[in-house]
Amino acid sequence: MGGGILIYTAPLNYRGRHRLKRNKSGRRLLFLLVIVLITGIGFSVFPYFQNGMDRLTAWFIRDPERLMRTAMPIVSVVETTKVQASARNFTGSMPKLPGIDLRGPRFILESGFPLLSQVKPPETIQVSSPLSNEDKPEQKKAVTLTKDCLVAMYNTHTGETYALTDGVDRLDGKHGGVVEVARALKKALEEKKGIRTAYSDRINDVVYNDSYIESKKTAQELIAANPNLKVVLDIHRDSEKPREQSVVEINGNKAARILIVVGSDARAPFPNWKENHAFACRVSEKMEELYPGLSLGVRVKAGRFNQYLHPRSIILEVGSTNNTTPEAVYSAELFADVLSEIISEDNSAA
Repeated sequence: MGGGILIYTAPLNYRGRHRLKRNKSGRRLLFLLVIVLITGIGFSVFPYFQNGMDRLTAWFIRDPERLMRTAMPIVSVVETTKVQASARNFTGSMPKLPGIDLRGPRFILESGFPLLSQVKPPETIQVSSPLSNEDKPEQKKAVTLTKDCLVAMYNTHTGETYALTDGVDRLDGKHGGVVEVARALKKALEEKKGIRTAYSDRINDVVYNDSYIESKKTAQELIAANPNLKVVLDIHRDSEKPREQSVVEINGNKAARILIVVGSDARAPFPNWKENHAFACRVSEKMEELYPGLSLGVRVKAGRFNQYLHPRSIILEVGSTNNTTPEAVYSAELFADVLSEIISEDNSAA
């Protein structure tokens, strides 16, 4: 009508519509198969690609100029110093970008090959030049232990501890802070002074009233096993006393003060107790000489305290309930210096 063209499109019959849907489904399935195939090839080829990129990166890092000449032969006709100068001028004129080094060869490669950022370059080994004798760190000198045990230690009241650290002054049937003190003293004597030391941490106060009966067995075993002992120490913690009487500052650190206790013959025969007392006074004087304020002196008590077993057997009460365990341990380390000097003096006099 009116010169126009009328186009009539017949509707698809059922068979045509079914064929169209089938073709669409086939194309989708084919597309999925292609994606899976490409992905599989990519995963299988990637390790080889990665290996190749590792080699490429190592080559570039080792000799970037050679790689540039291979890619751009014209570079080979340019004087090396001019190339380097041009590169420096170019990178120097570039704005500084935080975290990015434009002069690095790896940055240039990663810019052209984004996948390279996922590839780690081979590790390089740093080789240090030999140190001169002045630059070498000081080596810890080996300490030679004495042939025989010269010091023996035990704890009659093994559960005694430090309230400022443990919240209580006794750990019944367990190792208290005095055990840590004894272990610290043994370590300092052996590792710093070279004095071989025997220590028993046997718990002797499971039944408190039998403590000295049990610790006598411990002391006898230590003395029998080490016939050349110079000193026998029973390490305790003093009872409650004011904090200001229990602590002293030495070399900038707080230390628990030490009281020496010696038994007497007031209750039972003890013929040589004055020999023990003389040794205790010597130890106290040496403490005062080396570390003023560390010693609280010597106290004589009515009781033998198993000290009749050895002429140089004394009780060390390291700190009180108002000390911390670290303070008492520090005192033990200081006391190692005291004992070491006394033993050295004895050896010199012999």
